[in-house]
Amino acid sequence: MRDRHDEIARLLAAPVEPDPPEALRERALAAARAAWERPTDRWQALWESRPLRVAWSVTAVLLLVANVVVRVTSKPASRVAIRPAAPRAARGAGELQAIVTLPRIRAEYLGFGAAPPARPQKAPARQPRQGSEDKS
Repeated sequence: MRDRHDEIARLLAAPVEPDPPEALRERALAAARAAWERPTDRWQALWESRPLRVAWSVTAVLLLVANVVVRVTSKPASRVAIRPAAPRAARGAGELQAIVTLPRIRAEYLGFGAAPPARPQKAPARQPRQGSEDKS
């Protein structure tokens, strides 16, 4: 039994770890300094963040499932006969047309500093036609 213990002690003592290279510490510190001084791109950090990508995926799936559930469980709209509003609107169309109609733009009004438009001349008095006398 003593031999077995000695053999295990000898096997455990054999693997000795080698020392790290001498320049490893300086290289690691230089790389850390360079990374610290380099500006970070926030969008790149967000894209590479696994928890944020998982959260985005879960949210997209939940919205898709909710959309399907709402479409499946909602009742169809009841069919109601819709009467056209045209007959009601036709009654007041003359007044509405008078309000909405805009006057025509005259060529005299187009320029800045243009002379004011001349007043329209009165139409000559109408003369009755021959043979159309008043028979009242």
